[in-house]
Amino acid sequence: MKRWSLELQPHTGGLEVARMNPDETIEILASCTYEQVKQGERYDFAIPLVRGPDVRDFLQEAMDLGYRMGLRPSKGEDVAAVKQHLQDMRAIAFHTLKMPSQS
Repeated sequence: MKRWSLELQPHTGGLEVARMNPDETIEILASCTYEQVKQGERYDFAIPLVRGPDVRDFLQEAMDLGYRMGLRPSKGEDVAAVKQHLQDMRAIAFHTLKMPSQS
């Protein structure tokens, strides 16, 4: 069972967050307040949106929503792996087409 539901509401542009419980009830995020602090200032009043093992499921749902919206990672792509993959594909193509290797 999917634990989290994140949906972008087209009429408001807002993000709707809901959590499904094993007893088939649903909890919705009904309010959220931002408090302004100076950068670097220590604060103890922040309440985590998600705790414990729910963090992984919540983030997965957030990534899935972003992907459905066309978002892709902005950093962290493994350039070396992409280069190696392209080199492997060239080798396969040259072998399949019986062309001399261009190493």
